[in-house]
Amino acid sequence: MYTLLVFLFVVLLVGIAIGLVLQQMLFARLRTQHPRAFEALYESGADIMAFPRFLWKRHYRGLADELFTRRAGFLRRYWVACFLFFLLVVVGLVVAISI
Repeated sequence: MYTLLVFLFVVLLVGIAIGLVLQQMLFARLRTQHPRAFEALYESGADIMAFPRFLWKRHYRGLADELFTRRAGFLRRYWVACFLFFLLVVVGLVVAISI
């Protein structure tokens, strides 16, 4: 059981790292391909959560960039899957502790 829990934890960390790389790639595309949207994004809310808010509220749909829209949608689904996997790991940890 503990080996499985360690494996799940490692998979979760790798998944988070992959998600961060995907997010950085999408961020770089926004900066290079859509500089006006990038400037407007960071002038309106110059904090660390501006880009994630941009993704979660689906403001990228107004860019008229099909590739960016598909990648942003994929990234949103990926982060939801990572969150659900995190919940699975937490439940596994609770079960392992209770045994």
